[in-house]
Amino acid sequence: GRWQDWTRDKHTKIVRALREFGAAMLGFDVFFVESSRKSVAQEQLQELETVDRASVMNLVRDHDAEMAAALREAGDVYLGQFLEEMEAGYRMTPLEPAQKEALAALEARAFVIPYPEAGRSTIRKIREVHPPLKSLIEAARGVGFAQAFPDIDGTRRRFPIVLLYENRIMPSLALIMLCDYLQVPLANVQIAEGKHIR
Repeated sequence: GRWQDWTRDKHTKIVRALREFGAAMLGFDVFFVESSRKSVAQEQLQELETVDRASVMNLVRDHDAEMAAALREAGDVYLGQFLEEMEAGYRMTPLEPAQKEALAALEARAFVIPYPEAGRSTIRKIREVHPPLKSLIEAARGVGFAQAFPDIDGTRRRFPIVLLYENRIMPSLALIMLCDYLQVPLANVQIAEGKHIR
């Protein structure tokens, strides 16, 4: 089916089921960058004895709030974010207000690393960030980008560990999960460009 039409309650069920089965960590490489649709299923309407505004509105659920609650309960869920690479001839894309709030939430939760050496850096640069919803960032254990970039021939052969957005290091989903697994705060990660990350 069209997974794009899924309301967020499907992901909430996944979070709760994996928690019930004892999963140690859960990383979503799905991007929750827009609010989930609020809808009422036909089956729900058919179960109503009388159809009036109040009874229909009682059926409408806030799937984003439910998912945020599930993330908080689980305490071990990591979310992906989508980053657009800076290419020749492009400029930084101004952020929408919701993106600014989400980026501030990433900084407040220390899901990015300040990088004063950005001006002379050789790390791949990003022109636009598409973070998850602020409410989900605040409820998640961590957030990292979850994509690879194609080589010149269109094939994706490598997966970067970090990317650079303005003066911030944006960690990959893999890195942020590994740091937690090894109990290393993201702030302690040291980057020696062209050599290693430790």
